[in-house]
Amino acid sequence: MGWTAVLSRQFKWIRGRIAEVNPQGRAFILALLATFRFASSLAVAQQGTSPITAVVNVAPADLLAQPVGENWTSYNGDYTGRRYSGLHEINPKNVAQLRASWVFHPGKSEHLEATPVVVKGVMYVTSANDAFALDARSGRVAWHHERPVSSGLLDDAAAHHTRGVAVWRNFVYMETDDAHLLCLDARSGNLLWDIAYADKTKHYGATSAPLVVKDEVIVGTSGGDSGVRGFLAAFDAFTGKMKWRFWTIPGPGEFGSASWPGDSYLHGGATTWMPGTYDPKLNTLYWTTSNAAPDFVGDSRPGTTFIQLASWRSTPTPES
Repeated sequence: MGWTAVLSRQFKWIRGRIAEVNPQGRAFILALLATFRFASSLAVAQQGTSPITAVVNVAPADLLAQPVGENWTSYNGDYTGRRYSGLHEINPKNVAQLRASWVFHPGKSEHLEATPVVVKGVMYVTSANDAFALDARSGRVAWHHERPVSSGLLDDAAAHHTRGVAVWRNFVYMETDDAHLLCLDARSGNLLWDIAYADKTKHYGATSAPLVVKDEVIVGTSGGDSGVRGFLAAFDAFTGKMKWRFWTIPGPGEFGSASWPGDSYLHGGATTWMPGTYDPKLNTLYWTTSNAAPDFVGDSRPGTTFIQLASWRSTPTPES
């Protein structure tokens, strides 16, 4: 059984592993507390703790921090995608002393694939189309944004998979199963804006966590086995206005388009269903894609199949 863990000593936090389905199919987040067999010291440490406030105000510099320390500000922790933390209070010598501290059941999902984002003691998690802000010390819910699951979806989106949120300033961003980008107030969970960036009637969905770069929120889609054309899209973090869209399959006249005869590029898959990474020095995004479609019979794509790589653009580019 996999789990998502928060490991604590003197209220410094470190992430654990991605949650998977348990034998009963009930999703949960398991927080572990390192007792170190010093009950009196732990009791002293727990005295005087005050309720968290959900005012996080994540600055661009916080997203650039390396290595990750007491905050885990994105799906991968930082832009490198290494999922490495510089915290050291939990180590091979004391890890066996970890004990369960609290359990949280978000519901609406058979299993979790989200990575909790933790900023200043607030843990942000998602399950299906719901988002939660939790006190990472106790599991107490600070707020809950609820949205019904969508119908008429295919593939992973139909299972309502979600991989978490992105945070920036006092905003929380998440993708819904039907490819909407939501912006929530990090202090209350109130919905600020809702942008539909792909059409579920064309078999698009979304399963990823957004990535914030500078003042843009970058999202992708699922549906690579369902006849869609993959893309990335970036939205203004304040307003939700689209800044650019990048198609992962080349269109007519673009490099590699000869490997997609006729209109096959319109249904070729290569969706962006997992979060990408970013190199600030090169100002470049790196994003993996799903398989080309159809994936088992490639007769319609003679020779080498070309899928484009994306680089981040610092100025708005019209949608194409």
